Amino acid sequence: MPFIGLSLLARGELFLRQQHARSVAQVLAALEHGQPERIIFSYPPLSFLLALLYPSTLTLNLAAALLVGAAAWVLWGALRPLGLGTRIALLAAWVATSASAFLATQDVGQAATLFCFVLAWRGLLDWLQRERVWGGFVAGMLLGLAFYAGLYALACGVLAALATPWASSGLQAATPKERRQALLARVIVVAFPVVMAFASWSYLNLINSGDPWLFLKDSTAAGPGAPPVTGLLAALRDTGYELLRLPLYMLVGLAIALKARGKLPLYLAPLASVILLRALGFYYPEALALSACTAAALVALSQWRARRWRALWVMVALLQIGLSLALPPRDGDLARWRALLERRGSLATGKAEVVIAAQHAEYILVATSEADPAARLAVLALDRWALEDT
Repeated sequence: MPFIGLSLLARGELFLRQQHARSVAQVLAALEHGQPERIIFSYPPLSFLLALLYPSTLTLNLAAALLVGAAAWVLWGALRPLGLGTRIALLAAWVATSASAFLATQDVGQAATLFCFVLAWRGLLDWLQRERVWGGFVAGMLLGLAFYAGLYALACGVLAALATPWASSGLQAATPKERRQALLARVIVVAFPVVMAFASWSYLNLINSGDPWLFLKDSTAAGPGAPPVTGLLAALRDTGYELLRLPLYMLVGLAIALKARGKLPLYLAPLASVILLRALGFYYPEALALSACTAAALVALSQWRARRWRALWVMVALLQIGLSLALPPRDGDLARWRALLERRGSLATGKAEVVIAAQHAEYILVATSEADPAARLAVLALDRWALEDT
């Protein structure tokens, strides 16, 4: 409910993000021309499909709120063994941040990616630590589904799959040959769905456009105001700045390195996927990086039952909340969203922000500052060639 309230607040304050506006504009154009197959040219397709239900940015905002709220509920249940006070503090380190609030209201694709990641991470740990085989299959399928919400799932899924041999348990009695076969099977179970999702979408792009990598071009584009990231050093620099706001993730990683070293590569897979995609020139949003790494730490802590550590987890969780408030975000969208929450942004003072959904599309969505509430979010139909001449 709090996330739904934030979605309505953002709509009332005329906060309209590029990604949501673009998805709605694409759906309106497809319906206008009777061409739903335009989904092939809209990646990620999940946003297009949700907007197709009811073409409105409110649809996407509410869907994002429900997805992040469901992820928070899953984490709340996973942390049950740690006690009520510890659960509240740890979940607050994830929920009470501008990053989670941003995902829950402004990007349904990233919200869906985060929801699938939380469920997949929990299932993966249940499989590798408790031999619940069904959890591994569910984790693989969810990571494959997450690819249709964002490219980030491909890197995280493949890296997590490659890390499963080190995190596996229960194979001590097997012969060396049986152990190798079992470990290879575990890698395939996790990696196969997301790799096949990537291959199938590439094939669809190939037969419809002649370019199998057409959908990757949008994934390299940073959001407005996002710092450019090119090369490994730049990726390490930007990710290192984000780690300053993730003391919980770093401390849990240190504890895993000391107590269960074999599980460390799997734990670092989300962080490694952030660095990898950025080093290759793809845009990895700051809000998703912060939320995904924190979620990985919380799921790992759900397996940590020792009472003597709980006070330390609570203090670090509170420290993370403080750092998230003290350190400014670098991503332009996230910075504007935080300013809106703090009532300091231009939108909060009554000035509207205009967002063009697609420069060469038939539709653009404009947030206006007219007094009539029905006119605050207007959809304008324009001629595409006229747009190119402007």
